[in-house]
Amino acid sequence: MAGMDDTPDPRLFVRLVAAQGLGADGPCAPPVFELAVDVDRIPEAALYRGPIHVGGGGAMLRVSYRGVILAWGAMPEFTIDVRVLGRSAEGVATVVATSEGSLVRQEMKNMIIAEQQAFGSAEFDVEGELPGLGGHLHCKTYLFQGNETEAPPPCWVQKKRRNH
Repeated sequence: MAGMDDTPDPRLFVRLVAAQGLGADGPCAPPVFELAVDVDRIPEAALYRGPIHVGGGGAMLRVSYRGVILAWGAMPEFTIDVRVLGRSAEGVATVVATSEGSLVRQEMKNMIIAEQQAFGSAEFDVEGELPGLGGHLHCKTYLFQGNETEAPPPCWVQKKRRNH
């Protein structure tokens, strides 16, 4: 499990590849977010620790905006292995987060659009409990207006406390 030795954990990033159901004039449809998981800073010492298996087992990621959960999706299991990926890799896993049967209120759509117009992007939170990481994953990702202008910041993992 990640974090069981002194080897630092690799950094994870969640990119928002595509989003539907958020446009002001779009059809009334539930939101759909396509997320890609990237990894970097896979430590060379991980070669000796062995691969880290992350996700699977019913793991879910939630996408929220300003504290309101908009969609959720299952995180498939993926493996972080320095022998296979090297020190970094893009798209090691893909998650499609949806909320069948619910719609994003027009007021929230307007807030997302206003944030994009003012700052060039709207910020979303992605989080969930992922087996293999030893805790709760917290990420920021962005829906850009036009072309992507910046990479998302690295995710952080709130490690579970151990009772001794």
